[in-house]
Amino acid sequence: MSVAETPAHPELLDRWLTRGAIAVIVTLQFSLINDFGYGTRRIAPIVEIILLIPLTALMIRTERIASRARNRKEWESSSYRSVSVVLGIALVIVVSLQCLYTFSSFQAQKRLVLDHDRQLASQIYQRIVAEIPDFDRTKTYPIDFYGAHEFRTRYKEIGDSTWSASFFEWDGGNPDRIVKFMIILGYSNFAQIGDATRAALLPAEKIMPIWPARGSVQVVDGTVLVRLGKEPGKVHEALEHPAP
Repeated sequence: MSVAETPAHPELLDRWLTRGAIAVIVTLQFSLINDFGYGTRRIAPIVEIILLIPLTALMIRTERIASRARNRKEWESSSYRSVSVVLGIALVIVVSLQCLYTFSSFQAQKRLVLDHDRQLASQIYQRIVAEIPDFDRTKTYPIDFYGAHEFRTRYKEIGDSTWSASFFEWDGGNPDRIVKFMIILGYSNFAQIGDATRAALLPAEKIMPIWPARGSVQVVDGTVLVRLGKEPGKVHEALEHPAP
């Protein structure tokens, strides 16, 4: 087989795919999950770029010189193996540590938020039981939640995502999400109310104390009302200020 007919060495493609994978990771760290990074948001991606550029340059130079080598001595002289190995190992370590820190922080945040939501759902359920003397678990009660109950930890959140957000704070307090979350936890004897009923109950909700103050859970006209925050969420705001 002639030199022109010889296919490209598969290792070359593997190397370029590896570089592409590193570039994708750096892009994700800059654009999607950088808020979880250690230190400032750009430290790890910049370090990875600094390591990747000379590593790529050395590999390209090595490949070009090796392709022109006419004997083993010239081929061996083209190798920057020791430098490439050091840079490659350093790059792998930085990427691995950044990914480990990112996902460890993310999982910790997610777990803390879920534990908080479970406890808050239990507290709300107990307060509702105390508010209704003849509470019956087999009876379905209409319920509405006004406002959001925010939860913050030392871990950073992913912006514009519900992934690490509390069920009790997204959309400024979304009754649909909250009720469905409580049903998943086993508090299944609640049902959402319609917009007409919600609009009629808005004046009562706006003057209620804010959770966890006494009176933040009330029963008005047969509907359980829970005020979690000061400001209305998107659902209640749309009723207060309907689109023209």
